Amino acid sequence: VLVVKNVGNEPLFGQTLRSLMAREGPGTRAPYIPHVAHALLTILSTPRALASPHVLGLEPSSPSYAQLNTLRRAIDAGEEVALAELDHPLLSGLFHLWLHLLPESIVPVEYYEHIVTQYTNDRLVDEVLNQLPVANRVLLWRVLEYLSELLSYAGLNGVTLAKVSG
Repeated sequence: VLVVKNVGNEPLFGQTLRSLMAREGPGTRAPYIPHVAHALLTILSTPRALASPHVLGLEPSSPSYAQLNTLRRAIDAGEEVALAELDHPLLSGLFHLWLHLLPESIVPVEYYEHIVTQYTNDRLVDEVLNQLPVANRVLLWRVLEYLSELLSYAGLNGVTLAKVSG
């Protein structure tokens, strides 16, 4: 059972990747992304979650922002939350909220500008991406991997590229 429990004095939501990784300790475990992101993506990447037509939480019955904030506050306050007991839309919404509250993008502005100007040259884009801080690079690849897995279940979950990018 994957559990998220904030053991520090600082919240897990709204912190930089750098500060979260420093708090968790350098090299404490692969895949070198914050535990909250790893735990959420691990559950959301199960075949059962990927096949769920509600995995993105875009339906009218999706969790409200108030529900997500209540859960976020509980996690930030140090309450132990068993993620496997939560439904897929709530997990997906919680992951979206965590990403949304990151103070800087997964691809920081200084790298993004280089990627945008070099987007036609795959080698240069790869070079820039490889210069990202480890946590940013690994999280970016893990999110892209998840989205690819999600789209591979499109026949079951109804997810389209437009829904993912919108």
